[in-house]
Amino acid sequence: MLLSLAGGCAGARIDTAVEASEASALDTVALGAPERAAGPLRVACLGDSITFGSAFPKGADRENGCYPAQLGAMLGPGYEVRNFGVGGATLLSAADTPLTATRTWDEALAWEPDIAVVLLGTNDSCDGPGRPNW
Repeated sequence: MLLSLAGGCAGARIDTAVEASEASALDTVALGAPERAAGPLRVACLGDSITFGSAFPKGADRENGCYPAQLGAMLGPGYEVRNFGVGGATLLSAADTPLTATRTWDEALAWEPDIAVVLLGTNDSCDGPGRPNW
């Protein structure tokens, strides 16, 4: 699912959720950030451990190998891309680890990005004794 955030970055709230079948999980969603000084466009990659890059083997270069770092390299100097991935994060606020309840979410909003790439939903499908997210 993708989140569309409304109210500008400082007062962002979840406005709509789009099913993954309706949009690619890597589509960008504009946040409607207030005007700011000229400079690179800020891209916030929000998500779970996939965004964070936790699947890299021990000793691998997660910092440069995770998809936000690769996206930044592909976009070039006109963009500043930051990784706001949290292992175990969920889209659903009623699930066990909603991204919107993390300090990382607050940090992403405080950074006031121009664009957000949201990859969430994998952990929302967990169902079991330790993670009853259904």
